[in-house]
Amino acid sequence: MHWILSLTGSSVTSGGNGLDIYLPTLAHNTVFGYIGSFVYSDNGTYGQGLVYSYGGTTTYFTLYKNFALTNWTASTGNTAIIFNLEFEIQ
Repeated sequence: MHWILSLTGSSVTSGGNGLDIYLPTLAHNTVFGYIGSFVYSDNGTYGQGLVYSYGGTTTYFTLYKNFALTNWTASTGNTAIIFNLEFEIQ
């Protein structure tokens, strides 16, 4: 699957260290581990993060800001994420 995602003006309510992005209906990612990167704006702070896949029958990826698992900033309408991923599904 080739997936291009652009989220702008999004809100983060909990401020946890990972944001889960769900795959389109009926898609299950098969790869386990870090599978790519993305660019982000976290409440006005820009950076490049990591996409993590749990493999198996999971239907989502988790987006981490960095290897240190720094928390996302809780904000209203001030988070942006852009990625272009290619991965295997079942």
